[in-house]
Amino acid sequence: MARKPGRLWPAAEKAAKKQRIVELLGEAKTYKEVAAATGVPIRTFQDWRQRDEKFAVEMAAAEREGTDVLVAQLRRCALGEITMTQQQMLSNFFLVKKRDPSYRENYKFEHTLNEGLAGALKQLAKAGRAG
Repeated sequence: MARKPGRLWPAAEKAAKKQRIVELLGEAKTYKEVAAATGVPIRTFQDWRQRDEKFAVEMAAAEREGTDVLVAQLRRCALGEITMTQQQMLSNFFLVKKRDPSYRENYKFEHTLNEGLAGALKQLAKAGRAG
């Protein structure tokens, strides 16, 4: 089934919509909230991101800023500086985990060693066994 062509946005309006999307993502809004606030369907701004490298970079930076906002809110709540409902805390917590894998329980670090260090460690282990 052929996909229906999307709305054609005038250049100035499209640029304004892109800027607003970036602003909202920087405020830690979800894609659903961004779509509702801008009138731009999620699929459309994802298409824009795929086709426009500058916009993709701006979106990624804004999403990182939004994640930092969420983390800061959670930290301030934990310190008793602000009050959040349990639902707000859980929502923020899961958004942070979704956006930044380092906050996930199963986050894996990949370790690599350069050849010189690996050789030195092997010699050290051999010397430990011999001694």
